[in-house]
Amino acid sequence: MRNVAIAALVAATAVLILPFSVAGQTMCGGYETITERLRQGFGEHRRVEAVTANGGLMEIFVSDSGSWTILVTLPGGPSCPVASGEGWQGLPPPGSDA
Repeated sequence: MRNVAIAALVAATAVLILPFSVAGQTMCGGYETITERLRQGFGEHRRVEAVTANGGLMEIFVSDSGSWTILVTLPGGPSCPVASGEGWQGLPPPGSDA
């Protein structure tokens, strides 16, 4: 649960701070197109999902090698990668012996 809370906080911050484009290039598109590109190009699969305050769907896709992408899909609108990186590490649930 802690992973989800941390991921949601990071995603919410990214959505508020980062524009939906990098260097003027729009990266938004159809959900199926974007998620297929994450699967085929990076080996990333959905690990976390949550609903944002504005009703969007926030998902974190992660690969076995640790690459990750935060994808936000707006209600009735496009899917936009808002952040990505390397070195994803899952944390054990609070109270578990890790």
